[in-house]
Amino acid sequence: MVFLERLGVAIEGSNAQEAVRRIEQAEVAGIHSVWMTSGAAGGADVLTVYSNAASRTRLVKLGTSVVQAYTRHPLVLAQQALAVASFAPGRVRLGVGSSHRHIMEKVYGIKMGAKVLEYMREYITVLRAALWEGKVDEFSGKHFRIKGYAGLIGLNAQKSAGGVNVPIYLAALNPLAFRLAGEVADGAITWMCPPSYIKTKALAAIEEGSAVAGKSRIPIIAHVPVVLSTSWQDVKRVATVRFMPYVRSEFYRKMFLNAGVDPDDIDSVIRAVLVWGNEEDIKEGLGNVLGDGIEELIVQLLPTSDADAELRLLLSMLAKL
Repeated sequence: MVFLERLGVAIEGSNAQEAVRRIEQAEVAGIHSVWMTSGAAGGADVLTVYSNAASRTRLVKLGTSVVQAYTRHPLVLAQQALAVASFAPGRVRLGVGSSHRHIMEKVYGIKMGAKVLEYMREYITVLRAALWEGKVDEFSGKHFRIKGYAGLIGLNAQKSAGGVNVPIYLAALNPLAFRLAGEVADGAITWMCPPSYIKTKALAAIEEGSAVAGKSRIPIIAHVPVVLSTSWQDVKRVATVRFMPYVRSEFYRKMFLNAGVDPDDIDSVIRAVLVWGNEEDIKEGLGNVLGDGIEELIVQLLPTSDADAELRLLLSMLAKL
């Protein structure tokens, strides 16, 4: 059985105003949470979009899936998250990820280096201290060195007023990243991972990491792309365009092979990760993904023609589940 409170919707828009309008639509429909990735609002900053959306909504949770860690310092991200959280108390969920080497180095000109997971471990450690404790007395790592930061309470404050417990989620693709998420994050977020892979290899790695940290297993939030069509031709057309950059990526190819899916067979990739069809098909498909360690879904609409109309239909369908 699918429960509405376990379903979130990925929001995209051609600009910030359109994204905010769609977030409002989602709340009116009764959707539990929305998620946005970097660039999902026509290139606008997601947390800035959420600051506006927070003043126009009351209940829907606002999640980033994900903020690209290498593009902003963890202390800066903590300050941004604090601002949004002040407008939407208890509604902000902060997903972060490393992104990909070719994007960081070719587009942004930022050198990632070889120790990506080491970087992310330090990043989340600093981010959590800045957000949850309101300060970083001293941190000395290989990637970050911070001393005497009290950005949430003023640099000249004599004592801490405490921070804001915004949950931090780590985007993960391979078992080592899932293990790290289990150790240092409050949850793991997936994209393009077949459910069978998540429920076996990813879940096992998360359990290992959580055990090392001496805590209960963290939740997995899985992205599920959806096409509202019963036509395989339409499904393949839109999914191929969206998926091709991933099946060509070295990291995703390794993940697919590890999951038993041939990345060179686009039909197999689509069938492994996509839910499509009519309302009953979508309900059954989402229900099949939930459970066995996957606590929550981010439903990602891949529109075939009219994005607004199809989003309205999707929201209506999800509200009935």
